[in-house]
Amino acid sequence: MSRTNPIPESPSLGTQHNPDKDGVTLGLFQPRWRGSVILLLAEILTNVLLFFHPMTWAGMIYGTCQKGFNRRSETVFPRWCLDLWVLSMFAAECLALYLVGSDQSHLQTAGIAIGAFGLFEAVGVISRDLIVGPYLHGGMLLHGEPRRWLLLALINLFQTIIAYSCLYLYFGTHFDPELKDATSAMYFSAVTFITLGYGDYKPADETGKQLVLGELVFVCLFLLTKLPMAVSVIKTAVAEGRKD
Repeated sequence: MSRTNPIPESPSLGTQHNPDKDGVTLGLFQPRWRGSVILLLAEILTNVLLFFHPMTWAGMIYGTCQKGFNRRSETVFPRWCLDLWVLSMFAAECLALYLVGSDQSHLQTAGIAIGAFGLFEAVGVISRDLIVGPYLHGGMLLHGEPRRWLLLALINLFQTIIAYSCLYLYFGTHFDPELKDATSAMYFSAVTFITLGYGDYKPADETGKQLVLGELVFVCLFLLTKLPMAVSVIKTAVAEGRKD
């Protein structure tokens, strides 16, 4: 089998596939001037998102323990670490939806915090794949594990729908009729994400409209990045299969 060019792993911040090592590389990257102020600002924003991500710090701590404070080098984690993080985040979003639907305010606050972090991570994924990936990897949208990439991207999609469900349930009074349970919030988030919109639920005020607008913007960004990458991954898998 011919060797494919590396691209960033889809569902987690600050990661890229390394074909020479059995794992993924974690950490920050160095923003560079590429002749555009917009691209430079986007790369800086992406680095800010990476800085606040737990996996980035896990990689830095792991690398420091392995190679010392005075030696700068990349940190490579086994792939199962990334898989475990993605599955853990998906489970955490499901738990967040349950907590937001509870009757106790402190549990609701904890749930909305977890849901908000899920969206924070998703925005970082979009920013990295849209801005950083094509430049760091020569515009190549290839991957050595297409089935795994597609599965992780699908999990990331459902994670986003659940995260917005948490927001809709928490601010349920801003919709008509009111979103009072997790099932209704999940339903509304799903039909909004796929732009179906039956019309049985709708925003009742400006806050509700802003929440829906936020999800629609995320849908556009998600389709702008993930759909072309998914097509590229599938084409690459077909091409590699023919070469074998």
